[in-house]
Order: sequence, then C-alpha cells, then structure tokens
Amino acid sequence: MSGMESGNGIVDRHQQYMGSGTIEANNPTSTSRDTTALLADYENIFGPAARDIKQDSQRHKRHQRWHLPDALKGHNQYLTDRIDGLITDATNSPFTRNILPYVYLENPDQKLKWNVYSFDEGIASRVPYEAAARVLPQSKRSFAGYAVRQGLAIAMEHNFMVSAAGRENFKNQLNQLVGSIQLTNDLDVHMALLLAPSYQKTMNEKYHDNHKTLNQCCRPYVDMFGFLQKIPNAMDVLIEDARTTFSTWGSKPPTFAMCNNALTTQLTMNPERTDYVTNGPDGLKRLAAGPDLNSYRGLQIINSRKFSMDAGTAPRDLLRRKVRVSEYYHIPWAEDNPNCVWEFYDQSRDSMFQMTWEELVRASQLQQGLEQTENLNAADEDVYYARPANSPADDTLDTRIETALRADKTVPGVAYQDCKIDIFILRPCIEHYMLGVIFGRGGTQELGATFWGQTELSCYDDAQHGIWGMSYKYHERAVVTNERNLARVFDVAFDGYVAGMGQKRLVWDEENASSMKLSIDEKSSPYSGPDMLVMAFASGKERSSWPNPVVFHESTSATGVLVQPESGEMVVNVSNSDISNNVNKYISSGKDGKERLKHYFNKLGIDSWGDIDAGNKGAGEDAISGRTNMPSMAFSGSMRRLSGVISAETRGSGHLGHSYIGCASVREGRGFFSQPGAAQGCK
Repeated sequence: MSGMESGNGIVDRHQQYMGSGTIEANNPTSTSRDTTALLADYENIFGPAARDIKQDSQRHKRHQRWHLPDALKGHNQYLTDRIDGLITDATNSPFTRNILPYVYLENPDQKLKWNVYSFDEGIASRVPYEAAARVLPQSKRSFAGYAVRQGLAIAMEHNFMVSAAGRENFKNQLNQLVGSIQLTNDLDVHMALLLAPSYQKTMNEKYHDNHKTLNQCCRPYVDMFGFLQKIPNAMDVLIEDARTTFSTWGSKPPTFAMCNNALTTQLTMNPERTDYVTNGPDGLKRLAAGPDLNSYRGLQIINSRKFSMDAGTAPRDLLRRKVRVSEYYHIPWAEDNPNCVWEFYDQSRDSMFQMTWEELVRASQLQQGLEQTENLNAADEDVYYARPANSPADDTLDTRIETALRADKTVPGVAYQDCKIDIFILRPCIEHYMLGVIFGRGGTQELGATFWGQTELSCYDDAQHGIWGMSYKYHERAVVTNERNLARVFDVAFDGYVAGMGQKRLVWDEENASSMKLSIDEKSSPYSGPDMLVMAFASGKERSSWPNPVVFHESTSATGVLVQPESGEMVVNVSNSDISNNVNKYISSGKDGKERLKHYFNKLGIDSWGDIDAGNKGAGEDAISGRTNMPSMAFSGSMRRLSGVISAETRGSGHLGHSYIGCASVREGRGFFSQPGAAQGCK
C-alpha cells in the first residue's frame, strides 16, 4: 500500500514491511509491533512457508524495502491447494459438474488415450446342426489427445496483507483468478461438445443408408429451422426426439439439455402454459418465475455461457450463430405479365413492396459489353443500354430485352411480344442469428470428463515495478469420450434478423457484382450486399413446376459432398449424381438458357453458386469461429401477383416459412407464428 503519514512526516516504508503499529513521535523509524505479529500476517496469507521468513538485516536503514521475502518466492503448496479447491468445488459450475465433470490426472503430460467399444445387438438366424452360429459384431475405436498447459497471474502492491484494503483487494483478485480459470474450463467444455464427432454420421457410414434423395435428407433440417417459434410445444418435441435418437443408438435417455435461456421462454411465458383458466395457480407461478428453469420433462436445463472469443468483441454464446438461407421466386411468362405487379416481403421494414414487370426486366439486364447511349440522360427513368458496334454479341436475349424496353408502352401487347421471358429472382443471403440445443448424458463420465492436474501457484517479486505477484499454472482438457451419449440440434430458434431480405437489387455490372461477391465471401461479418438477384431466361416449356429446392451445383462440381448443418445429429452426405444443377432442365437450352445462367454466375466471379461456400466446415466449427453458414440451395419464397385484385399467391415453403406483415418480430426471437398456416411454414 502507499506510504502512511504521521504528524512528523511520511513513515519509512520498511515500517509497512513490518506492520502498521503505533509510531513514536521522536523516532519515526521505530515501532511497537513485534516480529511475531508480522509473521502471523504473512502466515495468514502464505501459509506455513511464512514461518521460514528471516529477519531483514536492513530493516533499520532509511530506504525503501520492496522485496518479497526469499522464503515465500517460488512454488507455494498451501496457496495451490486452496486455489485448486475453489476451482474444483462441486457446486461451482454445471459444465464441469453435470456435463463433463472434473477428473484429476496424476501425470497430465502423458498422452490421454481412451477406447470406445460398440456391442450391437442382432437378430438370431437359423443354423444347421453341423454349422457354426453367426458371431455377433463388435468394434473398438481408439482416440488420443493431450492436456493443455494454461495459466494466469495476479499482481499486488507489496505488503498488501498488513492493511484491510490490501487484504480485500487480494481477496477480490483471487476470486477473479478462480472465476477466469473456471470460465476458461467452461469454454473448453462448450468447444468439446461442439467439436465432438457425430454418432449419427457413424451410424450412416456403418449402414450405408443412401436411399434418401437430397431433398429428403435436407428437409428435416429445413423443417427444424426456427422450430421453436413455429410450434408451441417445440421444446417438448425436441426432447422426445432426443430420447428416441438415444434409444435408437442403444444409449440411455439424456439427462441434460444445454441451451440459451431464450429457448426456455416459451415454456414459462407462453399463454398456453401460464393461463390461469387452463393451468390454475401453477400457470401463474410459472409466469412469475420467468424463463429460468432448473429442469423440464426430466432433463436438467443448463443455460449456455457467453465468452469473449476475440479481443475487443462482446462476449457471445457459442450456441448462437449466423446462418444464411436462400429463397427464390419464379415468374413464368404470361400474356398479361406486362400489366401485373408483384409483391414481395421486406423484413427490414416488416412490410410488402411492389415491382412492375418493367422493373423486373430492367433489373435482369446483363450489362457486360454494353455502353450507355450518348443521347440519353443516365438519370432518366427510360434509360436503356445499347451494344457498341465493335462489341461481340454474348447473348441474343439481351437484344430482345433492349428492344422491348425501348418500345412504345402506350401500344398494348407490342413491347414484349418478341421478348417472352421467365423471371427468376434469388435472395441468396437472408441472414439471421439462430440458436441451438445440446442433449446428453453427463455427470458420471458417461459422456466424458474435464481432465486436470499438475497445478502450481508460484509467488514472485517484481522489484522493477515494486509489486508482488502470484502465477497459477495448470493442465486441463475437456474431452467427449463417448459421442453416443451426445446429440446436437442447430438453428432451432430465431434470435435476430441481420440482413438480406430487403429491396436492394443487384445491378449486373462489373463494379456492383464484384462488390457483392466480396460481401458474400465475408463470412465473419454481417452481410451487407444487395438483397435480390433478378435473372431473365427465354420462356421454357416447364413454366410452373420448378424444383423446390433449387440446388446450385454443377454435376461436375469439385465439391463432391454437400454437408448440411446437423439436425438431430443428421449430416447429409450426397453423391455427385444427386448434386446436379436441377434448374437446367427447367430453362431453355443453348445461349438463352444454361449458358445465360453461367453468364450471371460469371458476373459474380464464380462458376456455380455451389462454389460460394465450398469451405464449409460444419455447424460446430462455424459456431466457434463465428463464421456464417451458407447452404447452396434455395426454396420457394412468399410472393403475390396483383392484377387489380390478388390473382395469385405463392406461400413460402423453406427455412423461413411463409412471410407476412408482422412476422419480423418472430424472426427477431420475440414472438410466435400466429397467422393460419404460418406456423407450419409450408402450406
């Protein structure tokens, strides 16, 4: 602490080293406090090591003494045991108590090895008297890893233990040290759960179940997207699905569910569960208690923690991640299209907006190799683009579109008579924050453990800065040793809209296309590019029965395998034969069809949309790194065709379900789908 003052001036600092006794007026260097009291002060903090302190031979000289006694420097077992006890306290953290409990290692430097055995039950088969019975299969998988050496340190002013303020500061710093180490261990538990292998993937590889199509494989994940806002009893469904999954794997039912506390809100605040008429006094108690639940349907509810993963960024929940989904809108050619208006949903404003046929056609223009004519003002609404004489014609459809836009619109049916086109609108990056849930069996090492050992707290003296310090080092590693007792479900609840469902349309020139490509490639930041890509194709034979979803992968794509985020521990592995650009056969062939689609993609600097996220590493790794997930498919979205009155309506059938005025609050995580048919999202 800072030097103490008396009536005759500042007391020599070596008096603080000895204690804060009564000071004599005539001799400020003397004190009535004896050495026994001083040693007791040290012993209260540093333990038995303080008994070995030797008397300072320089204590009567008039100069400052900052040094920690030599007997206290280095490893201190007394303090080490107390810090260990505070960290491994059985009542401290549910992550290292109920999920992956602490297990002490005598030699943490050695390699951690564990085996996972599988004894599958089978059906007995008929056996002739002379034949041998079929041997039941069993398997063993071996894993290995290392504990990680970690540490933190604290610093105190010299002789902190002789004043009440110093002792209080030391207590607070110890709590800070213990809390920081426990926070680190809790983070390791979260990462172990997210990065553990998928047992469902092991089952799929074992039984080679490839009879499902791409759409059948992906549909469960799509239906579970934002599931808790779509279905009133969604958490009940998730828990029962987890129990069924565990039973299928030959495991016992889960004992805990780890999730953000926002997911338990509907269990305690939904009117169906809190209304007095239907639930009586229990409903009112549930409403008053709030969203914090200790248990539900026999499972312990453990709320996930937030961690500051990057310097200068706010702490974030690892079960909360950004996800991009896509919607498409197909407008087939019809004779009255030029007289119609199409209505789309803008989530940023929670309202509908309209686009005329001419606006859609203009937004679909490929402008590569085109120059603006000199005799028209660029700000004029009727601006069009003419092809220079020395420019190669890369698409005959562009010429017909230009002619149609230049035609006299006062003559009905003339402008687009030679420009019968289908409009295809893609919203490629509709981005939301989504929440997940982890189910498992823990607490008794059935799932794994948090291994720790070789702890050491050492005291040191920093004479240069005049402070003392303590450094705590330890080995620790959280490991999931049996993934059979772990199930993860991602993106089951909305928790905030980011971008991508507005009105901004891409202008198909080099500058804007390059800018959008950069926005798409930036997976660590919120999406900031255009919301809509409008494309035009010559009208084809298949005008209404387009595929749902549209998959943007070439059959010869180098990606080979399409990996979707887990849903009920399901990982989709699809062969090249299923990863085909399934929109090609629905648009006309030649330059007006398949090649034109490539022209649009080439504007963005890619060969196919499937290449835009070839580096996807899976849901768990994306959640930890903060990287945005982006599936390479688009489902049909909500759209209305207006011609005086509503003449046609297409309801959304993908991840987001049907879009309507008022659903923005739902996708912010603050409500539930309420319109008829909206809860199902696909009617």
